[in-house]
Amino acid sequence: RDTITYNAAVSACEKGKQWTQVPSLLDDMLEDGADKSVITYSAAIAALKRSRKWQFALSVYDDFRSVHPTPDGIPLGSVLSSCVSASEWQVAG
Repeated sequence: RDTITYNAAVSACEKGKQWTQVPSLLDDMLEDGADKSVITYSAAIAALKRSRKWQFALSVYDDFRSVHPTPDGIPLGSVLSSCVSASEWQVAG
């Protein structure tokens, strides 16, 4: 499987409200040697945001920052929005 396939699967998790599949998909990517792109992280955070799993969204963002040290507005905006949506704005600040 390649990054594009995984991105589609992670995005489908958001649309299908199946956030519980996101961690295993991210783990599978690592095992398969597929690169996690900005799209991967953005879709994963969006799926977690939709399910109000802000703490896990922060964890995914931390992983993103370890791979992509330069901040990117899309994942950052998504994780901040996730915290705010869950009334955890103190964490976002």
